[in-house]
Amino acid sequence: MVKRNLSSLGGDLRDPVMRQKSMAYQGVVEAVGALLLCLGAGYFADEHWQSSPAGVVTGLLIGFSAFVLRLVRLGRAWSDQLQESNESSEQTASEALEKKDSGDVSQPD
Repeated sequence: MVKRNLSSLGGDLRDPVMRQKSMAYQGVVEAVGALLLCLGAGYFADEHWQSSPAGVVTGLLIGFSAFVLRLVRLGRAWSDQLQESNESSEQTASEALEKKDSGDVSQPD
């Protein structure tokens, strides 16, 4: 198994901002790919069965539906990730306040 240095790939994917950018690029590439694939399949169907524009139009509709579905799923995943991030930062802040109130704050040397 080959281990790769994540920084050599353009950034550390443990960084939340980098992870969000990565998810966004992946979602857009998948959505556009689905659109082009369905459009190509429709063009092939038109050429094969001489049913010009029916295949292209059908492929365009299916591809656009897949495009929208992928972007909706990406938005939900992004929203869930943002919500988890906010919850963890709120929890960390409340724990820090509790430590401060109890006098259990460690002083730097």
